[in-house]
Amino acid sequence: VANYIQSSKVQYSEVYAILEELCNEINISKPNLFIKSDNKFEHFTIGKAPYNIVLSSGLVNLLDKDGLKVVIAHECGHIKFNHVQYTNMLQHFDAFKSVIPLKMDIVLTPFISKFVEWCRVSDYTADRITADIMKDDYVVVKTFIKLSRGDNYEISSEQIKDFIAQGRNAKRQANDQSFITKMIDALKNSTYTEA
Repeated sequence: VANYIQSSKVQYSEVYAILEELCNEINISKPNLFIKSDNKFEHFTIGKAPYNIVLSSGLVNLLDKDGLKVVIAHECGHIKFNHVQYTNMLQHFDAFKSVIPLKMDIVLTPFISKFVEWCRVSDYTADRITADIMKDDYVVVKTFIKLSRGDNYEISSEQIKDFIAQGRNAKRQANDQSFITKMIDALKNSTYTEA
């Protein structure tokens, strides 16, 4: 993160003030917060204590103060619930997977897939703490839509209702049969012969 700009009381001071407020509210040690020059709409947390939250400049430029608070609260939620060490491990597994023999890949794939599923669930946990902090579901959902759309188009209440319905439908589909269950069934029903 050496080539990123670290937010402070001088640089990106509005973002820094949001971070300080959120850390006090949810009782976590203040992480470092960096802005990387990138037009994408990215946000993530890496490292170990003190953690590093990274926001892309495209995201910072797209969102208003409430939107930035939503995104930073989400990342602080990951810190609060100790998700960061596991997401860091997943990144290392992904890199490791590309250099292991095929036999090990077959063994590790279900494990890594379950890990990916856990990471998705950890995002829901971070979203819940965000909703609790914001106390305004409209602002949270509006921010998610803005990040999905990538523009400053005014978002209507109908679009928000439709986005929520989309999320409920995705949850129903995920509950029907998880990816890991399908993968295990496929592995049980396939025959593996050693070459």
